[in-house]
Amino acid sequence: ERPPNDVVPALRTRATAGGGLAETQLFSVFGDKVGAACPGLQECPTERPAPYADGVYPTAYDYNGTFPDGFIWGVGTAAYQVEGAYREDGRGASIWDTFSGADTVGMPGNDCAYCCQEAPCDMNPAMYDKGATGNVAADHYHLYRTDVAMMKSMGLKHYRFSISWPRLVPTGKVKDGVNPKAKEFYNALIDELLGAGITPYITLYHWDLPQGLLDPPRKQGWWSRDEDGKPDGHILEDWKDYVRICFEAFGDRVKTWVTFNEAWSFVFLASGWGKAPSIPQFSNMTIDPYIAGHNVLNAHAAAVDIYRREFQGSQHGKIGITNNVDWREPLTDKPQDIAAAERKVLFQL
Repeated sequence: ERPPNDVVPALRTRATAGGGLAETQLFSVFGDKVGAACPGLQECPTERPAPYADGVYPTAYDYNGTFPDGFIWGVGTAAYQVEGAYREDGRGASIWDTFSGADTVGMPGNDCAYCCQEAPCDMNPAMYDKGATGNVAADHYHLYRTDVAMMKSMGLKHYRFSISWPRLVPTGKVKDGVNPKAKEFYNALIDELLGAGITPYITLYHWDLPQGLLDPPRKQGWWSRDEDGKPDGHILEDWKDYVRICFEAFGDRVKTWVTFNEAWSFVFLASGWGKAPSIPQFSNMTIDPYIAGHNVLNAHAAAVDIYRREFQGSQHGKIGITNNVDWREPLTDKPQDIAAAERKVLFQL
């Protein structure tokens, strides 16, 4: 039986929004007792503790308002989504390459126990979009000048892209060498953007861990833990070395940094869902996402600390994280339902 105050999805509803339809998941709870029905909150709320317009939830907005002056519109990409050139100019293997079955034989970092050692290479059977790869993608590595020209022609002023850790540091470890061709590419891209009047923003990690950092039990990547099963942050030293290289190489022109893109997504989707690179050793959804999440949050804090202490004073930039959340609204105005919706949003953030 379910606990009497367990949070459960109640229903999906469609609400009119500016003439269109917007779908929102509504949440309710079993039971009406206030105290135990609001776990995680000191008190059961009588209203949603967030700045909503005139007390109205977003699904009821008419969406005919205007954005404030200075609101920034832009577009963003991930290195694995657009760059292609996965075997070129010294790039190392990434966990995406192994996951999708790309031929990584002989690539830096391709020395793990489960890595492909003879082509053709098998894709991970858990892969959700079977057959999809980033081997060529949008070929941005070769076509970046054309791509930037298209951005300029459409009036784009802000562009966020990610650095491919395995392209810049092929094995994931700076002590093994930094790829000069990667520096050359990213410097050329940044200069091309600035020359077109487009402000560059950099994401330091958009899900493409170097394969050289994931080979359990020796190397556990974001899922790193000690013998007692507690997160140990073993990956942090390699991460800190990598972000320093990025700040040093590109920080004179890049003034906004994002440590991680959607940390929740890649620690959960890569822990057995098949929608991001995963391996069988870390597919326990009750444990592995939380181990990875702990290490990622510490990695975020470490990168922010390094930037603020060592680079911000001379580079005058800023740094943060891009989080994501699935929106929830309470089914009723009962304190338990308000608490359930708020708890879900806070938990994911």
